[in-house]
Amino acid sequence: HRDLHSFPTRRSSDLPSSAAAAPPAPTGFTAARKTGVTCPSADPNGDHCYQDDFAWQASADPETGFRIYRAATGFDPAATCATEQANETVQLEAKPADRSAQVFSPMAVGGGKMCYWITAVSSSGESAQVPAAGN
Repeated sequence: HRDLHSFPTRRSSDLPSSAAAAPPAPTGFTAARKTGVTCPSADPNGDHCYQDDFAWQASADPETGFRIYRAATGFDPAATCATEQANETVQLEAKPADRSAQVFSPMAVGGGKMCYWITAVSSSGESAQVPAAGN
């Protein structure tokens, strides 16, 4: 005769989460580009720049920062922000308390539209990308 022993079982809801979720994505992201703005530098030549003004809303916790990406459509008439998203580069890393930013960059010869996306970034990950209004 064998004694049957009972062992406690655990439900998956009793187990600790193995990974924290990425922060929620920002909302209401806008990007406006001005051309021919005098660069804010000590350069006496008064070079001209592009001025990019960004704004967004977010309800992320105080440890969550923001990352703004950009890509240009170039001269290809078939190119769109969606097709160029794979070629994006980081434009700016914003602090957790920021809800707006301004970036100046030298004017360059080139073509196409600039496209922008924003994400929320924390130690647990990066949110989905949100395109700027009008991308």
